[in-house]
Amino acid sequence: MRHTKPLIGVLGLLACHSLQAQPPGITMDMINTTLPLEGAPLALAGPYTSLSEAAHDAPRYVVYRPADLASFPASDTLPVLVWGNGGCAIDGASYAEFLGTIASHGFVALTTTALEGEERRSQDADDLRGALDWAEQENRRAGSPLEGKIDTSQMAAMGQSCGGFLSVELGTDARVDTIGV
Repeated sequence: MRHTKPLIGVLGLLACHSLQAQPPGITMDMINTTLPLEGAPLALAGPYTSLSEAAHDAPRYVVYRPADLASFPASDTLPVLVWGNGGCAIDGASYAEFLGTIASHGFVALTTTALEGEERRSQDADDLRGALDWAEQENRRAGSPLEGKIDTSQMAAMGQSCGGFLSVELGTDARVDTIGV
């Protein structure tokens, strides 16, 4: 019993010392720092100027693609990326800059957008599947600026947060050969 109080005191000092030895965790400077974090590569724009437009005959989709398609003859086609938004939101504008950067590297990127007057709902895997369908149809559509320029053998599904789960679900579609979460 006579050693109990000194032992408790020593253990208390050790506990305080171990708390001081911990890394500081997330600081306000870290929160206020613009991404990418140290060591992460910058998401630099590719060699092509990109544009975004409503998908032909499919107003639910926004298409991001290189503006000048002359660089893409039938022998050098554009792979497809369908994007699932964070929170499964139907909000094509939230990731516009990111998807434009992907398109600037020679991709066709598609995401959903809200239809005017439509009741608010969440994006689902069928929305992304519909984007794959649109890409295949647009590649075959006579007169399309993308006719014969989309590589339908290279289709990816990618998303952030809930959209990442949708991309995993879409991975069961035989057309999808790459998933990004």
